[in-house]
Amino acid sequence: MRSLWIILFSCFLAGSAVFGEVQLASVFSDHMVLQRGKPVPVWGTAEPGEKITVAFAGQKKTALADSSNHWKVVLKPMSASSKPRKMTVSGSSKNPVIQLSNLLVGDVWLCSGQSNMEFTLKNTLESEALLQSADHPSLRLLEVPGRKMVAQPGESFDASWNSASPEAAATFSGVGFLFGQRIHMESGVPIGLIECAKGSSSVECWVSKDTIETKLFAPAVKKWREVEANWDNPQVRKKHIHKSVKDPDAIQPSEARTYPSSCYNTMLHPLFPFALKGVVWYQGEANRFRGQQYRELFPAMVGEWRERFGQDDLKFYVVQLPEMGKTPEQSGNDSPFAELREAQWLTVQHDPLMEMAVIIDTDPQGNLHPKNKQLPGDRLARIALAKDYGKDVEYSGPLFREIKIKGRQVHLIFDHADGLMVGKRATPTSVVVEAVEEPLAHFAVAGADRKFHPAKAMIDQGRIVVACDAVAKPVAVRYAWADNPTGCNLYNQAGLPAVPFRTDDWPCVSEGKLDGKVLVIR
Repeated sequence: MRSLWIILFSCFLAGSAVFGEVQLASVFSDHMVLQRGKPVPVWGTAEPGEKITVAFAGQKKTALADSSNHWKVVLKPMSASSKPRKMTVSGSSKNPVIQLSNLLVGDVWLCSGQSNMEFTLKNTLESEALLQSADHPSLRLLEVPGRKMVAQPGESFDASWNSASPEAAATFSGVGFLFGQRIHMESGVPIGLIECAKGSSSVECWVSKDTIETKLFAPAVKKWREVEANWDNPQVRKKHIHKSVKDPDAIQPSEARTYPSSCYNTMLHPLFPFALKGVVWYQGEANRFRGQQYRELFPAMVGEWRERFGQDDLKFYVVQLPEMGKTPEQSGNDSPFAELREAQWLTVQHDPLMEMAVIIDTDPQGNLHPKNKQLPGDRLARIALAKDYGKDVEYSGPLFREIKIKGRQVHLIFDHADGLMVGKRATPTSVVVEAVEEPLAHFAVAGADRKFHPAKAMIDQGRIVVACDAVAKPVAVRYAWADNPTGCNLYNQAGLPAVPFRTDDWPCVSEGKLDGKVLVIR
Protein backbone atom coordinates (compact mmCIF):
# COMPACT_ATOMS: atom_id res chain seq x y z
CA MET A 1 0.00 0.00 0.00
CA ARG A 2 2.88 2.37 0.87
CA SER A 3 4.50 1.63 -2.50
CA LEU A 4 1.22 2.36 -4.28
CA TRP A 5 0.94 5.76 -2.60
CA ILE A 6 4.53 6.59 -3.55
CA ILE A 7 3.78 5.73 -7.19
CA LEU A 8 0.58 7.78 -7.19
CA PHE A 9 2.31 10.75 -5.55
CA SER A 10 5.18 10.58 -8.05
CA CYS A 11 2.69 10.54 -10.93
CA PHE A 12 0.93 13.55 -9.41
CA LEU A 13 4.19 15.48 -9.19
CA ALA A 14 5.13 14.58 -12.75
CA GLY A 15 1.69 15.58 -14.00
CA SER A 16 1.81 18.83 -12.06
CA ALA A 17 5.17 19.72 -13.57
CA VAL A 18 3.87 19.21 -17.09
CA PHE A 19 0.61 20.98 -16.29
CA GLY A 20 2.49 23.99 -14.93
CA GLU A 21 4.85 24.35 -17.89
CA VAL A 22 4.55 27.41 -20.06
CA GLN A 23 3.19 26.31 -23.43
CA LEU A 24 2.25 28.00 -26.68
CA ALA A 25 -0.88 27.22 -28.66
CA SER A 26 -0.36 24.61 -31.38
CA VAL A 27 -0.63 27.12 -34.21
CA PHE A 28 2.68 28.70 -33.16
CA SER A 29 5.88 27.04 -34.32
CA ASP A 30 9.13 27.66 -36.17
CA HIS A 31 8.78 28.87 -39.80
CA MET A 32 5.34 30.44 -39.28
CA VAL A 33 3.92 33.69 -40.69
CA LEU A 34 2.30 36.31 -38.45
CA GLN A 35 -0.40 38.56 -39.89
CA ARG A 36 0.67 42.06 -40.86
CA GLY A 37 -1.40 45.18 -40.24
CA LYS A 38 -3.56 43.72 -37.46
CA PRO A 39 -3.22 43.13 -33.72
CA VAL A 40 -1.64 39.68 -33.32
CA PRO A 41 -2.82 37.53 -30.38
CA VAL A 42 -0.27 35.10 -28.94
CA TRP A 43 -1.59 32.67 -26.36
CA GLY A 44 -1.04 29.43 -24.50
CA THR A 45 -1.21 27.80 -21.09
CA ALA A 46 0.73 27.99 -17.82
CA GLU A 47 0.25 27.57 -14.09
CA PRO A 48 -2.34 30.03 -12.72
CA GLY A 49 -0.70 33.31 -11.76
CA GLU A 50 2.41 32.66 -13.87
CA LYS A 51 3.74 35.83 -15.50
CA ILE A 52 4.40 35.29 -19.20
CA THR A 53 6.57 37.53 -21.37
CA VAL A 54 6.45 37.40 -25.17
CA ALA A 55 9.15 39.21 -27.16
CA PHE A 56 9.04 39.66 -30.93
CA ALA A 57 10.25 42.25 -33.45
CA GLY A 58 11.12 44.84 -30.81
CA GLN A 59 7.90 44.36 -28.86
CA LYS A 60 7.66 42.90 -25.37
CA LYS A 61 4.26 42.00 -23.92
CA THR A 62 3.34 40.40 -20.60
CA ALA A 63 0.30 38.58 -19.22
CA LEU A 64 -0.70 36.49 -16.20
CA ALA A 65 -2.12 32.99 -16.62
CA ASP A 66 -5.71 32.91 -15.34
CA SER A 67 -7.40 30.38 -13.07
CA SER A 68 -8.09 28.10 -16.04
CA ASN A 69 -4.39 28.10 -16.98
CA HIS A 70 -4.81 30.31 -20.06
CA TRP A 71 -2.78 33.39 -20.96
CA LYS A 72 -2.79 35.75 -23.93
CA VAL A 73 -0.88 38.79 -25.11
CA VAL A 74 -1.58 40.92 -28.17
CA LEU A 75 1.24 42.29 -30.31
CA LYS A 76 0.73 45.64 -32.00
CA PRO A 77 0.17 45.65 -35.79
CA MET A 78 3.36 45.11 -37.79
CA SER A 79 4.48 45.74 -41.36
CA ALA A 80 5.27 42.89 -43.73
CA SER A 81 8.82 41.60 -43.44
CA SER A 82 10.73 38.80 -45.16
CA LYS A 83 13.49 39.06 -42.58
CA PRO A 84 13.49 35.89 -40.43
CA ARG A 85 12.91 36.77 -36.79
CA LYS A 86 12.80 34.97 -33.45
CA MET A 87 10.06 34.94 -30.85
CA THR A 88 10.75 34.18 -27.21
CA VAL A 89 8.16 33.17 -24.63
CA SER A 90 9.28 33.02 -21.02
CA GLY A 91 7.80 32.55 -17.58
CA SER A 92 9.41 32.10 -14.20
CA SER A 93 12.97 30.81 -13.82
CA LYS A 94 11.74 27.23 -13.30
CA ASN A 95 10.30 27.15 -16.81
CA PRO A 96 12.54 26.90 -19.87
CA VAL A 97 12.34 29.74 -22.39
CA ILE A 98 10.43 28.86 -25.54
CA GLN A 99 12.14 30.17 -28.66
CA LEU A 100 10.66 30.09 -32.16
CA SER A 101 12.87 30.86 -35.14
CA ASN A 102 12.55 31.82 -38.80
CA LEU A 103 9.28 33.74 -38.37
CA LEU A 104 8.02 36.14 -41.04
CA VAL A 105 5.34 38.83 -41.10
CA GLY A 106 2.92 38.86 -44.02
CA ASP A 107 -0.58 37.65 -44.82
CA VAL A 108 -2.16 34.47 -43.48
CA TRP A 109 -5.01 32.78 -45.33
CA LEU A 110 -7.13 29.96 -43.95
CA CYS A 111 -7.98 27.36 -46.62
CA SER A 112 -11.09 25.50 -45.53
CA GLY A 113 -14.04 23.44 -46.74
CA GLN A 114 -14.50 19.81 -47.72
CA SER A 115 -12.80 17.30 -49.99
CA ASN A 116 -12.14 19.56 -52.97
CA MET A 117 -10.20 21.92 -50.72
CA GLU A 118 -8.51 18.94 -49.06
CA PHE A 119 -7.57 17.52 -52.50
CA THR A 120 -3.76 17.51 -52.58
CA LEU A 121 -1.38 19.18 -54.98
CA LYS A 122 0.27 15.84 -55.82
CA ASN A 123 -3.07 14.57 -57.17
CA THR A 124 -3.73 17.69 -59.24
CA LEU A 125 -3.38 17.59 -63.04
CA GLU A 126 0.21 18.14 -64.18
CA SER A 127 1.35 17.76 -60.58
CA GLU A 128 4.95 16.96 -61.48
CA ALA A 129 5.50 20.39 -63.02
CA LEU A 130 3.58 22.09 -60.21
CA LEU A 131 5.73 20.45 -57.54
CA GLN A 132 8.96 21.34 -59.32
CA SER A 133 8.00 25.00 -58.99
CA ALA A 134 6.82 24.75 -55.37
CA ASP A 135 10.03 25.95 -53.70
CA HIS A 136 9.30 29.31 -52.00
CA PRO A 137 11.19 30.22 -48.80
CA SER A 138 8.69 32.98 -47.89
CA LEU A 139 5.57 30.89 -48.51
CA ARG A 140 4.73 28.86 -45.40
CA LEU A 141 2.32 25.95 -44.94
CA LEU A 142 0.44 24.45 -41.99
CA GLU A 143 -1.87 21.43 -42.29
CA VAL A 144 -4.30 21.08 -39.39
CA PRO A 145 -4.92 17.34 -38.89
CA GLY A 146 -8.43 15.98 -38.55
CA ARG A 147 -8.02 12.24 -38.37
CA LYS A 148 -10.12 11.64 -35.27
CA MET A 149 -13.04 13.90 -34.46
CA VAL A 150 -13.65 15.01 -30.87
CA ALA A 151 -16.94 15.78 -29.14
CA GLN A 152 -15.81 18.91 -27.29
CA PRO A 153 -13.88 21.98 -28.50
CA GLY A 154 -10.20 21.02 -28.65
CA GLU A 155 -7.28 23.17 -27.57
CA SER A 156 -4.42 21.67 -29.58
CA PHE A 157 -3.32 19.64 -32.57
CA ASP A 158 -0.12 17.90 -33.64
CA ALA A 159 1.33 19.79 -36.60
CA SER A 160 3.85 22.52 -37.36
CA TRP A 161 4.65 25.08 -40.05
CA ASN A 162 6.96 24.37 -42.99
CA SER A 163 8.50 26.47 -45.72
CA ALA A 164 7.02 25.65 -49.10
CA SER A 165 8.99 22.94 -50.90
CA PRO A 166 8.08 20.12 -53.28
CA GLU A 167 7.90 17.77 -50.30
CA ALA A 168 5.76 20.02 -48.10
CA ALA A 169 3.49 21.15 -50.95
CA ALA A 170 2.78 17.62 -52.19
CA THR A 171 0.27 16.82 -49.44
CA PHE A 172 -1.09 20.35 -49.11
CA SER A 173 -4.38 21.56 -50.57
CA GLY A 174 -3.97 21.99 -54.32
CA VAL A 175 -6.44 24.88 -54.47
CA GLY A 176 -4.95 26.54 -51.40
CA PHE A 177 -1.36 26.20 -52.55
CA LEU A 178 -1.96 27.46 -56.09
CA PHE A 179 -3.91 30.41 -54.71
CA GLY A 180 -1.17 31.28 -52.22
CA GLN A 181 1.68 30.72 -54.65
CA ARG A 182 0.30 33.21 -57.16
CA ILE A 183 -0.48 35.99 -54.70
CA HIS A 184 2.95 35.51 -53.10
CA MET A 185 4.79 35.67 -56.42
CA GLU A 186 2.87 38.69 -57.71
CA SER A 187 2.76 40.69 -54.46
CA GLY A 188 6.14 39.82 -52.96
CA VAL A 189 4.47 39.59 -49.54
CA PRO A 190 5.27 36.60 -47.30
CA ILE A 191 2.24 34.32 -47.28
CA GLY A 192 1.11 31.79 -44.70
CA LEU A 193 -1.46 29.16 -45.66
CA ILE A 194 -3.36 27.09 -43.10
CA GLU A 195 -5.19 24.07 -44.50
CA CYS A 196 -8.20 23.25 -42.33
CA ALA A 197 -10.46 21.09 -44.50
CA LYS A 198 -12.30 17.79 -44.20
CA GLY A 199 -13.94 15.59 -46.81
CA SER A 200 -17.74 15.11 -46.57
CA SER A 201 -18.11 18.00 -44.14
CA SER A 202 -21.29 20.05 -44.27
CA VAL A 203 -21.74 23.57 -42.92
CA GLU A 204 -23.12 21.97 -39.75
CA CYS A 205 -19.69 20.42 -39.11
CA TRP A 206 -18.02 23.83 -39.03
CA VAL A 207 -20.07 25.64 -36.37
CA SER A 208 -20.07 25.37 -32.59
CA LYS A 209 -22.44 23.40 -30.43
CA ASP A 210 -24.01 26.67 -29.30
CA THR A 211 -24.82 27.55 -32.91
CA ILE A 212 -25.98 24.02 -33.74
CA GLU A 213 -28.49 24.16 -30.91
CA THR A 214 -30.17 27.29 -32.25
CA LYS A 215 -33.53 27.11 -34.01
CA LEU A 216 -31.87 27.97 -37.32
CA PHE A 217 -29.81 24.77 -37.39
CA ALA A 218 -32.38 22.44 -35.82
CA PRO A 219 -33.73 21.10 -39.14
CA ALA A 220 -30.22 20.61 -40.50
CA VAL A 221 -29.23 18.22 -37.70
CA LYS A 222 -32.54 16.37 -37.47
CA LYS A 223 -31.30 13.50 -39.63
CA TRP A 224 -28.17 13.14 -37.51
CA ARG A 225 -30.30 12.63 -34.44
CA GLU A 226 -31.95 9.75 -36.27
CA VAL A 227 -28.51 8.35 -37.10
CA GLU A 228 -27.50 8.50 -33.45
CA ALA A 229 -30.67 6.68 -32.43
CA ASN A 230 -29.77 3.83 -34.79
CA TRP A 231 -26.02 3.74 -34.13
CA ASP A 232 -26.14 0.11 -33.00
CA ASN A 233 -26.89 -0.86 -36.58
CA PRO A 234 -23.52 -1.79 -38.25
CA GLN A 235 -24.71 -0.52 -41.63
CA VAL A 236 -25.51 2.89 -40.15
CA ARG A 237 -22.04 3.14 -38.59
CA LYS A 238 -20.35 2.00 -41.79
CA LYS A 239 -22.07 4.72 -43.81
CA HIS A 240 -20.87 7.57 -41.61
CA ILE A 241 -17.38 6.50 -40.56
CA HIS A 242 -14.33 6.93 -42.73
CA LYS A 243 -13.14 3.71 -44.34
CA SER A 244 -9.70 4.07 -42.71
CA VAL A 245 -11.18 3.48 -39.24
CA LYS A 246 -10.36 -0.11 -38.30
CA ASP A 247 -12.81 -0.62 -35.42
CA PRO A 248 -16.19 1.09 -36.12
CA ASP A 249 -17.77 -0.60 -33.12
CA ALA A 250 -15.62 1.52 -30.79
CA ILE A 251 -16.47 4.81 -32.47
CA GLN A 252 -19.11 7.10 -31.06
CA PRO A 253 -21.37 9.16 -33.35
CA SER A 254 -19.61 12.36 -32.31
CA GLU A 255 -16.33 10.98 -33.68
CA ALA A 256 -17.70 10.69 -37.22
CA ARG A 257 -16.40 13.39 -39.53
CA THR A 258 -19.88 14.38 -40.70
CA TYR A 259 -21.22 14.89 -37.17
CA PRO A 260 -22.45 18.41 -36.38
CA SER A 261 -19.65 20.55 -34.86
CA SER A 262 -17.05 17.81 -35.45
CA CYS A 263 -14.70 19.87 -37.64
CA TYR A 264 -15.27 22.95 -35.51
CA ASN A 265 -14.24 21.12 -32.35
CA THR A 266 -11.32 19.16 -33.75
CA MET A 267 -9.73 21.46 -36.32
CA LEU A 268 -11.06 25.01 -36.11
CA HIS A 269 -11.39 25.77 -32.41
CA PRO A 270 -7.65 25.38 -31.67
CA LEU A 271 -6.97 28.21 -34.14
CA PHE A 272 -9.03 30.85 -32.33
CA PRO A 273 -8.16 33.77 -32.12
CA PHE A 274 -5.24 33.61 -34.60
CA ALA A 275 -4.90 36.74 -36.74
CA LEU A 276 -5.80 36.12 -40.40
CA LYS A 277 -6.02 38.05 -43.64
CA GLY A 278 -8.98 36.01 -44.80
CA VAL A 279 -10.54 32.65 -45.64
CA VAL A 280 -10.74 30.81 -48.96
CA TRP A 281 -13.69 28.40 -48.81
CA TYR A 282 -14.55 25.46 -51.10
CA GLN A 283 -17.55 23.56 -49.78
CA GLY A 284 -21.19 22.87 -50.55
CA GLU A 285 -21.38 19.38 -52.06
CA ALA A 286 -22.50 17.91 -48.73
CA ASN A 287 -25.32 20.44 -48.52
CA ARG A 288 -26.41 20.15 -52.13
CA PHE A 289 -29.91 18.81 -51.42
CA ARG A 290 -30.61 21.78 -49.14
CA GLY A 291 -29.80 24.83 -51.22
CA GLN A 292 -32.68 26.82 -49.80
CA GLN A 293 -31.51 26.14 -46.27
CA TYR A 294 -27.88 26.92 -47.17
CA ARG A 295 -28.95 30.53 -47.76
CA GLU A 296 -29.23 30.90 -43.99
CA LEU A 297 -26.75 28.35 -42.66
CA PHE A 298 -23.73 29.56 -44.61
CA PRO A 299 -24.04 33.22 -43.52
CA ALA A 300 -24.51 32.03 -39.93
CA MET A 301 -21.26 30.07 -40.15
CA VAL A 302 -19.39 33.05 -41.58
CA GLY A 303 -20.72 35.27 -38.81
CA GLU A 304 -19.63 32.87 -36.09
CA TRP A 305 -16.13 32.53 -37.53
CA ARG A 306 -15.67 36.30 -37.57
CA GLU A 307 -16.85 36.47 -33.97
CA ARG A 308 -14.64 33.61 -32.75
CA PHE A 309 -11.55 34.93 -34.53
CA GLY A 310 -12.35 38.39 -33.16
CA GLN A 311 -12.09 39.89 -36.65
CA ASP A 312 -15.14 41.69 -38.00
CA ASP A 313 -13.16 42.49 -41.16
CA LEU A 314 -12.36 38.84 -41.97
CA LYS A 315 -12.79 38.25 -45.70
CA PHE A 316 -14.27 35.12 -47.25
CA TYR A 317 -13.50 34.23 -50.86
CA VAL A 318 -15.78 31.40 -51.94
CA VAL A 319 -15.40 28.83 -54.71
CA GLN A 320 -18.78 28.28 -56.31
CA LEU A 321 -19.45 24.62 -57.03
CA PRO A 322 -18.47 23.50 -60.54
CA GLU A 323 -20.48 21.38 -62.94
CA MET A 324 -21.13 17.94 -61.43
CA GLY A 325 -22.89 14.71 -62.32
CA LYS A 326 -24.61 13.78 -65.55
CA THR A 327 -25.09 16.22 -68.41
CA PRO A 328 -28.80 17.15 -68.67
CA GLU A 329 -30.79 17.34 -71.87
CA GLN A 330 -31.24 21.07 -71.27
CA SER A 331 -30.73 23.76 -68.65
CA GLY A 332 -33.55 25.43 -66.78
CA ASN A 333 -35.15 22.47 -65.04
CA ASP A 334 -34.97 21.53 -61.35
CA SER A 335 -31.37 21.21 -60.16
CA PRO A 336 -30.11 20.81 -56.58
CA PHE A 337 -26.61 21.91 -57.57
CA ALA A 338 -27.89 25.03 -59.33
CA GLU A 339 -29.83 25.96 -56.20
CA LEU A 340 -26.76 25.45 -54.04
CA ARG A 341 -24.69 27.63 -56.37
CA GLU A 342 -27.40 30.29 -56.14
CA ALA A 343 -27.33 30.08 -52.33
CA GLN A 344 -23.56 30.60 -52.38
CA TRP A 345 -23.93 33.61 -54.66
CA LEU A 346 -26.73 35.16 -52.58
CA THR A 347 -24.55 34.92 -49.47
CA VAL A 348 -21.64 36.58 -51.24
CA GLN A 349 -23.88 39.21 -52.83
CA HIS A 350 -25.14 40.40 -49.45
CA ASP A 351 -21.76 40.53 -47.69
CA PRO A 352 -19.29 43.29 -48.70
CA LEU A 353 -16.37 41.25 -47.39
CA MET A 354 -17.10 38.23 -49.59
CA GLU A 355 -16.35 37.45 -53.24
CA MET A 356 -16.90 34.35 -55.37
CA ALA A 357 -14.72 32.43 -57.82
CA VAL A 358 -16.86 30.87 -60.56
CA ILE A 359 -15.55 27.57 -61.96
CA ILE A 360 -18.57 26.30 -63.88
CA ASP A 361 -16.14 25.47 -66.73
CA THR A 362 -13.79 23.25 -64.73
CA ASP A 363 -14.59 19.68 -65.80
CA PRO A 364 -17.06 18.71 -68.56
CA GLN A 365 -17.12 15.16 -67.20
CA GLY A 366 -18.78 16.39 -64.02
CA ASN A 367 -16.43 14.54 -61.69
CA LEU A 368 -17.08 14.93 -57.99
CA HIS A 369 -13.39 15.67 -57.46
CA PRO A 370 -12.15 17.50 -60.57
CA LYS A 371 -8.37 17.23 -60.77
CA ASN A 372 -8.05 20.66 -62.34
CA LYS A 373 -7.24 22.76 -59.29
CA GLN A 374 -5.38 25.34 -61.36
CA LEU A 375 -8.65 27.02 -62.29
CA PRO A 376 -10.05 27.63 -58.77
CA GLY A 377 -6.57 28.57 -57.56
CA ASP A 378 -6.17 31.12 -60.33
CA ARG A 379 -9.63 32.64 -59.96
CA LEU A 380 -9.34 32.94 -56.18
CA ALA A 381 -5.95 34.59 -56.62
CA ARG A 382 -7.44 37.10 -59.06
CA ILE A 383 -9.92 38.17 -56.39
CA ALA A 384 -7.24 38.61 -53.74
CA LEU A 385 -4.85 40.42 -56.09
CA ALA A 386 -7.58 42.89 -57.05
CA LYS A 387 -9.10 43.35 -53.59
CA ASP A 388 -6.09 43.05 -51.30
CA TYR A 389 -2.88 43.66 -53.25
CA GLY A 390 -3.73 46.64 -55.44
CA LYS A 391 -3.38 44.81 -58.76
CA ASP A 392 -5.33 46.00 -61.78
CA VAL A 393 -6.88 42.66 -62.75
CA GLU A 394 -10.47 41.69 -63.50
CA TYR A 395 -11.69 39.31 -60.82
CA SER A 396 -15.30 38.57 -61.82
CA GLY A 397 -17.10 37.20 -64.81
CA PRO A 398 -20.36 38.72 -66.09
CA LEU A 399 -22.99 39.20 -63.36
CA PHE A 400 -26.65 39.37 -64.33
CA ARG A 401 -28.12 42.75 -63.36
CA GLU A 402 -31.33 43.51 -65.25
CA ILE A 403 -33.93 41.92 -67.52
CA LYS A 404 -35.91 43.78 -70.18
CA ILE A 405 -38.66 42.02 -72.12
CA LYS A 406 -39.30 43.30 -75.62
CA GLY A 407 -42.02 41.27 -77.30
CA ARG A 408 -40.69 37.76 -77.98
CA GLN A 409 -37.16 38.82 -77.05
CA VAL A 410 -35.51 39.10 -73.67
CA HIS A 411 -32.59 41.52 -73.22
CA LEU A 412 -30.18 40.77 -70.37
CA ILE A 413 -27.84 43.39 -68.93
CA PHE A 414 -24.70 42.46 -66.96
CA ASP A 415 -22.05 43.96 -64.73
CA HIS A 416 -18.39 43.02 -65.29
CA ALA A 417 -19.39 42.67 -68.93
CA ASP A 418 -16.49 44.34 -70.73
CA GLY A 419 -16.07 42.50 -74.02
CA LEU A 420 -18.73 39.79 -73.72
CA MET A 421 -17.71 36.79 -75.79
CA VAL A 422 -18.32 33.15 -76.54
CA GLY A 423 -15.23 31.45 -75.17
CA LYS A 424 -13.52 28.17 -74.53
CA ARG A 425 -10.46 27.02 -72.60
CA ALA A 426 -7.78 25.49 -74.80
CA THR A 427 -6.68 22.65 -72.50
CA PRO A 428 -7.93 20.97 -69.30
CA THR A 429 -5.49 22.99 -67.18
CA SER A 430 -5.46 26.23 -69.14
CA VAL A 431 -6.65 29.34 -67.32
CA VAL A 432 -6.68 31.27 -70.59
CA VAL A 433 -10.01 31.49 -72.46
CA GLU A 434 -10.13 32.35 -76.15
CA ALA A 435 -13.05 33.59 -78.26
CA VAL A 436 -14.61 30.97 -80.53
CA GLU A 437 -17.24 30.97 -83.29
CA GLU A 438 -19.92 28.95 -81.53
CA PRO A 439 -23.48 29.66 -80.35
CA LEU A 440 -24.09 30.60 -76.74
CA ALA A 441 -25.19 27.55 -74.76
CA HIS A 442 -27.40 26.76 -71.76
CA PHE A 443 -29.91 29.59 -71.97
CA ALA A 444 -33.56 28.67 -71.31
CA VAL A 445 -36.76 30.73 -71.46
CA ALA A 446 -40.14 30.23 -69.79
CA GLY A 447 -43.53 31.87 -70.12
CA ALA A 448 -46.25 32.24 -67.51
CA ASP A 449 -46.63 28.44 -67.42
CA ARG A 450 -43.13 28.24 -65.83
CA LYS A 451 -42.00 25.57 -68.31
CA PHE A 452 -38.49 26.21 -69.58
CA HIS A 453 -37.42 25.64 -73.16
CA PRO A 454 -33.95 25.81 -74.76
CA ALA A 455 -33.38 29.28 -76.19
CA LYS A 456 -31.14 30.93 -78.73
CA ALA A 457 -28.93 33.66 -77.34
CA MET A 458 -26.65 36.18 -78.99
CA ILE A 459 -24.36 39.01 -77.96
CA ASP A 460 -25.64 42.38 -79.13
CA GLN A 461 -23.94 45.64 -78.15
CA GLY A 462 -22.86 44.46 -74.73
CA ARG A 463 -26.14 42.72 -73.95
CA ILE A 464 -27.43 39.19 -74.34
CA VAL A 465 -30.58 38.85 -76.43
CA VAL A 466 -32.53 35.64 -75.82
CA ALA A 467 -35.51 34.22 -77.69
CA CYS A 468 -37.34 30.91 -78.12
CA ASP A 469 -39.87 29.99 -80.81
CA ALA A 470 -41.81 27.91 -78.28
CA VAL A 471 -42.35 30.86 -75.92
CA ALA A 472 -44.36 33.71 -77.43
CA LYS A 473 -44.52 35.74 -74.22
CA PRO A 474 -41.35 35.19 -72.21
CA VAL A 475 -41.26 36.08 -68.53
CA ALA A 476 -38.10 34.41 -67.21
CA VAL A 477 -34.62 33.30 -68.29
CA ARG A 478 -32.19 30.86 -66.74
CA TYR A 479 -28.54 30.32 -67.61
CA ALA A 480 -26.45 27.28 -66.71
CA TRP A 481 -29.28 26.10 -64.46
CA ALA A 482 -28.39 22.40 -64.22
CA ASP A 483 -26.23 20.06 -62.15
CA ASN A 484 -23.74 19.75 -65.00
CA PRO A 485 -24.29 22.41 -67.68
CA THR A 486 -21.42 21.16 -69.83
CA GLY A 487 -20.24 23.73 -72.33
CA CYS A 488 -21.15 26.96 -70.54
CA ASN A 489 -19.48 29.51 -72.77
CA LEU A 490 -20.43 33.07 -71.83
CA TYR A 491 -17.31 35.00 -70.76
CA ASN A 492 -16.05 38.54 -70.54
CA GLN A 493 -12.88 39.79 -72.19
CA ALA A 494 -10.82 38.76 -69.17
CA GLY A 495 -11.78 35.14 -69.85
CA LEU A 496 -13.92 34.79 -66.73
CA PRO A 497 -17.22 32.88 -66.94
CA ALA A 498 -20.64 34.35 -66.28
CA VAL A 499 -22.18 33.50 -62.93
CA PRO A 500 -25.04 30.99 -63.43
CA PHE A 501 -28.33 32.76 -62.77
CA ARG A 502 -32.10 32.87 -63.07
CA THR A 503 -34.33 35.91 -63.41
CA ASP A 504 -37.30 34.29 -61.64
CA ASP A 505 -37.89 33.63 -57.95
CA TRP A 506 -40.13 30.60 -58.37
CA PRO A 507 -40.08 27.87 -55.68
CA CYS A 508 -36.96 25.72 -55.55
CA VAL A 509 -36.86 21.94 -55.59
CA SER A 510 -35.10 22.12 -52.19
CA GLU A 511 -37.69 24.44 -50.68
CA GLY A 512 -39.33 22.80 -47.69
CA LYS A 513 -36.69 20.03 -47.57
CA LEU A 514 -35.05 21.42 -44.49
CA ASP A 515 -34.09 18.11 -42.94
CA GLY A 516 -32.37 17.01 -46.14
CA LYS A 517 -30.27 13.91 -45.88
CA VAL A 518 -26.90 13.00 -44.36
CA LEU A 519 -24.63 12.91 -47.40
CA VAL A 520 -21.18 11.37 -47.18
CA ILE A 521 -18.81 12.30 -50.01
CA ARG A 522 -15.47 10.53 -49.76
